[in-house]
Amino acid sequence: MGQKTSKQDDLVHAFKQAKANIVIIGVKKSGMTSILQKLIPNNPNFGGSMMGNAATTMTPYKGVNLTMWGIGFGLKRPPLWNYHLKKAEELLLIVDSGNRRTLVAMKEELDEIFESNLIHSKIPVVVFANKSDLECAKSSEEIAETMTLKDFPVRWHVQCCSALTGEGLLEGALKLSELISEKKLISPASKNIEKDTNG
Repeated sequence: MGQKTSKQDDLVHAFKQAKANIVIIGVKKSGMTSILQKLIPNNPNFGGSMMGNAATTMTPYKGVNLTMWGIGFGLKRPPLWNYHLKKAEELLLIVDSGNRRTLVAMKEELDEIFESNLIHSKIPVVVFANKSDLECAKSSEEIAETMTLKDFPVRWHVQCCSALTGEGLLEGALKLSELISEKKLISPASKNIEKDTNG
């Protein structure tokens, strides 16, 4: 029991270091709510589904500003979505690693986001590929290929994980913090100059 508590504490601590404006997008049935409950435990905002036509914003930890939206097939973008994208310093995408439809839906969302020129072209992108504990789960390489991540001019990382077992979540949270730290060192907010690297 103590080991589980320690692992949860490590996860929360790692996520607290991702001090940035983070836009979180999850696809329907990808386990977005379950993952958020692990990253931000005991938060009443995660009592139900995150799907809908409205985005949820919060600052759960000092310096960690979140805007969250669950993509439901056919749902319209929430009000002020463009405003939130313009402020974004990092994207966290949550998909079902065993469901190709959710991967394609997220790829299409990414296409639209980058084509809109509403965010910095080289903003870091981290993908939490949930349900990696299932037999049908795709590898990180297969997910990156399906989502054509190499086509985007960004530093990206695919983290296979499981909201059920907690596997991979700590590594994903650490990568979130690492990429935003690198971005701030390479590109002060006042200059918006970034190094062109791919994950």
